[in-house]
Amino acid sequence: MVKIFTFRDNKLELDNPNILLIPEFAIIFNRDVSKNKEQAFREFNYIYQRADYRAYPVRNGLNELEAHHYAVKTAQLPESYIVPKEIENAIKKYKDEQETVVIRLNNEILRSFNSAYATIQIINDSIKTLITKVKEVKKKHPDDTSQIDTYTSSIIGNQEKLMGISKAMPAQIESHKNYEILLKKEEDKKRMSYGGGVIISSMQPTRK
Repeated sequence: MVKIFTFRDNKLELDNPNILLIPEFAIIFNRDVSKNKEQAFREFNYIYQRADYRAYPVRNGLNELEAHHYAVKTAQLPESYIVPKEIENAIKKYKDEQETVVIRLNNEILRSFNSAYATIQIINDSIKTLITKVKEVKKKHPDDTSQIDTYTSSIIGNQEKLMGISKAMPAQIESHKNYEILLKKEEDKKRMSYGGGVIISSMQPTRK
């Protein structure tokens, strides 16, 4: 894998020479004819946030829309930013270059955590609504046991769903920990293969 990005001390660092070796990235770099390459840097930042397994959206299992909004904000692009075909191609290329089986599996687990959290919120909201309905029925129609039983059964069903999620989580967490160990080993191996090349860090990357 060609090294393209490094995120250090809350700053994105670009390996300019390597970027120019990859057609999908060279297009983005070269089409920005400004002296300081500010737009190119912002779009590289966007690509990093969307595609790198170390970036916040991936590490937190954000879905595609959430990741897009986060990347736009972080890269300081307009809220109305529409991803050009060149950027889509660069994201795909970057994922193809960096993603191993371990990374893909770990990413899926992280996304499942995010989905589980969203599901738990929905179920909890449903339980709260059902409890409110039970209280209302008991207050207005205390003899309507059929309606109360229906709501109660739904509450129990939702609680069982929560239990099912909670039982599955420990195994997923353990898998995530194991993949993190494997990822660290992969990263250490990559660092050794890079040697002592210099990484140029700048908010205004310049052409080599």
